Amino acid sequence: MATKKATSKPAAVTADVITTPESVVTGDPVPSNERQNANPEVPLTQAQSIKNMGSLRAMEEDTMTLHTVEAMRIYLGVSPSPESNNKYGISGARRAAAALRQLHVLTVKDNPYADWMLIQVDAMNADAVKAIEAMEIKFVKKLDGLKARGLSYSIVGTRTPQAVSLGYRSPYGFAVTNTVVSFDYMTRVLKSAELRDLMSKAELHSELERVKGKLRGMFEFAAKAQRILLNPLMQPLCRADYTSQDADAAKRIAAAKQAFGDVPQLIFTHAQLPRHTLWNQRLAPAERELLERIANSQEQITVDVTMKDLSQTTAAGLVQ
Repeated sequence: MATKKATSKPAAVTADVITTPESVVTGDPVPSNERQNANPEVPLTQAQSIKNMGSLRAMEEDTMTLHTVEAMRIYLGVSPSPESNNKYGISGARRAAAALRQLHVLTVKDNPYADWMLIQVDAMNADAVKAIEAMEIKFVKKLDGLKARGLSYSIVGTRTPQAVSLGYRSPYGFAVTNTVVSFDYMTRVLKSAELRDLMSKAELHSELERVKGKLRGMFEFAAKAQRILLNPLMQPLCRADYTSQDADAAKRIAAAKQAFGDVPQLIFTHAQLPRHTLWNQRLAPAERELLERIANSQEQITVDVTMKDLSQTTAAGLVQ
């Protein structure tokens, strides 16, 4: 008796469906660069969609809200008076943020002095923030002590705080803004303490001037560095100048030395970088060794260049 041949039933599919790549369907290989090196399971149209993705940007407008005249003046700066010998006036946070952005851009050119200036600004900003936070904590603690004894209080503020549009395109702009906002709140705390007789008017003025001095010193430092390093003579400055035989390269180095001195070795060799830098290359061991030799023997280059040659760039030319 003949038996029927058993027919096998297809097994149930329980795994995820895997899309067959175009190269399997058509038999024509798709270049990896066309597929953006995506996995072969990814359809070509999806792989190419990465090319259409734009850069990230803020979805809403960035603003800073200030309550005190002191903080607003720190932000705005002061224009020079007609009879003043200081043609730049007093630098504010806005000018400093613009200057720092331009120094930040110089880091992509491997400019050692831009790196050094940004690192110094980072340190100055950290020192200012430390002073602001210490003063704020000290008097908030005193105010809280009064509250525990039954005094109901609040931190003073204005009924008409002012919102300032930022529009920064550099992390250094936001670093400066964060400090200005902290200074604004500290000022409110100190004025609350003075109102509750926890400090005198003279003490309030002294502490505010001390912190404002730190901030303005940082702003002036950033603006001066920008005026020198963004001068047309100085803009091409880079570490490669130190091994160049070009006369203009020697002038740039001499002018930078005259203005700032020699770059510290850790910074010159990229061992220490700014918190934010656009330079993203890796040094070969031979390149690092060469930089270390240059840093250890930075010889004075004597060139006919004066600081007057570097005074062409003005603060008015700053770009956000």
